[in-house]
Amino acid sequence: MINFFTLTTLSIFLQRINQGYAISCYECNSKNGTDRNCHDPFHPAMSTYTEGCKVPKEGHIGQFPANFCIKVIGKTVHTEEEHVIRACVLENMDNQCGVFRFESDTLQGCILTCDYDGCNRNVDYDLIVTVHAESIKWHPHNLRDEFAKARQLPIIMLKCSIDTPA
Repeated sequence: MINFFTLTTLSIFLQRINQGYAISCYECNSKNGTDRNCHDPFHPAMSTYTEGCKVPKEGHIGQFPANFCIKVIGKTVHTEEEHVIRACVLENMDNQCGVFRFESDTLQGCILTCDYDGCNRNVDYDLIVTVHAESIKWHPHNLRDEFAKARQLPIIMLKCSIDTPA
């Protein structure tokens, strides 16, 4: 016999599945400094944090659970207005820079995409730099010889947390 606790837990679980998971993101939109809290350095206490973001989907009626947070930094191509936008989106927009359309504007700048709650507060970058032993030109040949003996290319991992103006 199934007890009340099991039925309640199952009911809540099925209700969550039906609703779908939605990411939580910071949301703000600043044109030419209209919302200084949206710019870097970012002030999360002075910004809107939307839990379980839902956004419209082109060609559909209603709102759908967002999967990604973004931060957009750029200038409009025609008017040179500076934009900083933090928002929820359905699709991965990758991390890219160049000319792109966002909502109704054509911008020159960067889109930064991330996939965990509150991640558009700031963006962490993991940089992996590979150093080839043959490219080391330092005078102390012992380093070069040690790399050659090891017969492997060392990998240097650098982790930078950047409160992006990128």
